[in-house]
Amino acid sequence: MSEKLLIAKSEPLWNTDKKIISLISGLVILLFALPHFGLNSFYLHLMIMIFMHAVMAQSWNVIAGFSGQISLGHGAFFGIGAYATSFFYVQYGVSPWISIFFGMIFSGISAVLIGIPMLRLSGHYFAIATLLIGISFQVVFQRWDLVGAASGLWVPMTSGDSWLALQFHTSKMPYYYVFLVFF
Repeated sequence: MSEKLLIAKSEPLWNTDKKIISLISGLVILLFALPHFGLNSFYLHLMIMIFMHAVMAQSWNVIAGFSGQISLGHGAFFGIGAYATSFFYVQYGVSPWISIFFGMIFSGISAVLIGIPMLRLSGHYFAIATLLIGISFQVVFQRWDLVGAASGLWVPMTSGDSWLALQFHTSKMPYYYVFLVFF
């Protein structure tokens, strides 16, 4: 083996610097304690959106950061997962906690079926093709009656807070923690 390969193999997988670990641990503790500092619903909603978009950015980093491809239709897979989750809840009464996994499976299958031919393209061609995929999914879902067409799916509301139905009417704090855990 070459000397560079031996040096690379001897490096730790994770950064074990105590300052970095303590900084990250402090940040995690702060994020879990943040809602208890009297944040109003606007700031909780803002943090929920930040967590949701951070998860999307992390998934986009897989395609753009690791492979160097620019995907302009990446939100379509987020939408497929959201629609599948809501569809199984509305049509079949499956708890959102279970239907989230169905949404992940449908989104993953769609990504593989679309990704296999798409990843043969590169550069501008890949970007334009992914943009076309995103627009195509929007057009299809706006006209597909099974998923509510242009008005979307109407999720029935529970009368009170429900962890089983993943609906909370009195506070956004449970949503904050759900999205923080997913983040």
